[in-house]
Amino acid sequence: MASEIVRRELEVTRTAGKPVVISMGDVAASGGYWISMSSDRVLADKGTITGSIGVFGMLPTAEGLMDKLSIRTGGYSTTWLAGGYDPRRALDPRMAEVVQSGINDIYTRFIGQAAAARKMKPEALDAVAQGRVWTGQQAKERGLVDELGGLQDAITAATSLAKLDKPAVVYVEPERSRFDRLLASLGDQAAVSIAPLFQSLMGSHSNPLRNAAAWATRQDQGELALARKLIEGRQPYAAAVHCLCTAP
Repeated sequence: MASEIVRRELEVTRTAGKPVVISMGDVAASGGYWISMSSDRVLADKGTITGSIGVFGMLPTAEGLMDKLSIRTGGYSTTWLAGGYDPRRALDPRMAEVVQSGINDIYTRFIGQAAAARKMKPEALDAVAQGRVWTGQQAKERGLVDELGGLQDAITAATSLAKLDKPAVVYVEPERSRFDRLLASLGDQAAVSIAPLFQSLMGSHSNPLRNAAAWATRQDQGELALARKLIEGRQPYAAAVHCLCTAP
């Protein structure tokens, strides 16, 4: 559903006369490929993971476990749908048929829309679909993408299609600084486990964390306030680490 919402918005954009160019990046499979169906051009890197044009459903049941535990269930209902899917019992064949029908319907839509977008016959697209995953190079050879290239190539293509001289490229989110990425990589559990060590080290005037904070400050002046809090022990984070990829 989320992919369909994005795809529809792109289709509305195209209907308004604005060209849409897709840059697949590292991964654009399944829902990502669904989104790409509403575009004027699709670009992928040679190693992009794409394709996965397929649908599956999974309804796990635990009747085997219940048997091992000698637990039984029973009851009556006015319609079979009331207990059509009860994980304590084997899946009702009628429920399985309903679920399979829904899967088939979505797959047929996926194949039909993808075939129309790629200007292929549904049978030809189905031959390279069925949930299989391809690299960008393989996808290009099979007609699933238009060109091989990265984001800048996509921007160039969009500029040409929109007949613009000097496009203004605006990114939805600013790129995070190195220090922000470092702090974001700290999980809650890791922060809790190393907090005591962090606090003890901060008591020393000469320690790696002070050097790391100073190094981060030199890398990005915008992080000066945060680095100062780290050095003075007033940091808003429970812990901090240094990757040691470069000298502090």
